Amino acid sequence: MKPLVTLALVALLLAAPAARAAMPPDIVLVLVDSLRADALDCYGFRAAHPASPRIDALAASGTLFLDAASSAPWTQPSVMSLFTSADPAVHGRVLPSSHTSTNVATLAETLRAAGYQTAAVTANPMTQARYGYARGFDFYDDYTVQINADNAAAAVGTDAVVTREARRILASRDPARPLFLFLLYMDVHWDYLPPPETLRLFTSDPVPAPGGVQYLDAKYVPPAVRRRVRDAYAGEVRHSDAQVGEFLDALAASPRASETAIVLCSDHGDAFWEHGQTGHGKKFHPEETHVPLVMRVPGHTRPSGVVTGLVGLVDVAPTLAAAAGLPAPPSWSGRSLLPLLGGGRSSGRAIPQDNQIIGGHSRAVVTDRWRLVARPPFEALSGLYDRLADPAETNNLAASPIPDEVKALMPLLRPQEGESP
Repeated sequence: MKPLVTLALVALLLAAPAARAAMPPDIVLVLVDSLRADALDCYGFRAAHPASPRIDALAASGTLFLDAASSAPWTQPSVMSLFTSADPAVHGRVLPSSHTSTNVATLAETLRAAGYQTAAVTANPMTQARYGYARGFDFYDDYTVQINADNAAAAVGTDAVVTREARRILASRDPARPLFLFLLYMDVHWDYLPPPETLRLFTSDPVPAPGGVQYLDAKYVPPAVRRRVRDAYAGEVRHSDAQVGEFLDALAASPRASETAIVLCSDHGDAFWEHGQTGHGKKFHPEETHVPLVMRVPGHTRPSGVVTGLVGLVDVAPTLAAAAGLPAPPSWSGRSLLPLLGGGRSSGRAIPQDNQIIGGHSRAVVTDRWRLVARPPFEALSGLYDRLADPAETNNLAASPIPDEVKALMPLLRPQEGESP
């Protein structure tokens, strides 16, 4: 019998590495709030000093999506669309007072049902658990947005707090289960008050940028002040980039670093008077809804891959589920981007966008070429922009003859049957 026992033990030991290799990849989803795509060097930002060396390095090791659209120009509907792969009108999280539908599956619920340990750290009060964002998470840390452990008077958790708590999760995780970790960094959000050492990279002016300019028309804000505000924003981007980099260093030193899928994105951007005002939550123009999207998935990504063509944040959840070997739930409307992670062109399709936070209800549909905008009852266009001929969307064609291909898209402006108008 002894030889049989020995052979069985040897077989078990030989099988152990294969069993470990069969564990699905860890998944890390990093969101930097208010980060517009063109604020990153890898999307064309140029200044005397780099604004995003660590995010650029992540992009160089993975795939950069050049044309990624958020589902809304502010946090709550955009992040819920990221989690549920659904139009805001479907998931319902369109206002702080609204109800989040339980008929849409979240990414965390999907991964936890497949055996993942699920954890999140968020520094944005708009994504607290009471709004429905904690569904599917074993651990959801929004405590730091109410009482920062380092400063009881702090109202918002800093990027440094997010990184610190994320490192604790990495150190205490269950090694027998794959990990899904969501992080939301907040410091890029206004007011723009970066540390002096990062601010000095973009301006020699030691006086902080003026607060209270959000939503002011350009005619009330002198050009020099506008430039100073944009410099402060660049300083915040560089600061958050460093904090993301610190987390990535900790991740790289962890045991499953080579078996971790990483996605970095934003929920929306910030306007700097391109269409008259600053801030976000008002319009669908690229400064508010063109967001960065970087992916690195083991076994699928080719370094320095670039994808052209329109994709959406609604595509992130299906991509990560596919990376974990899971089918997308029926309620998800996005599609997996895994086939594009070597680079190439997305076969664009229409992505709905919704906004109800400022200025009343408006909806948009964006495609590779067009952005359509309308208000209830969504039967006439208030905005039409040719994104190819006019990428900054400065020429509203809504009063011009409407091309047939645009007319064919107009029904998508109406909320789907069963959604709230």
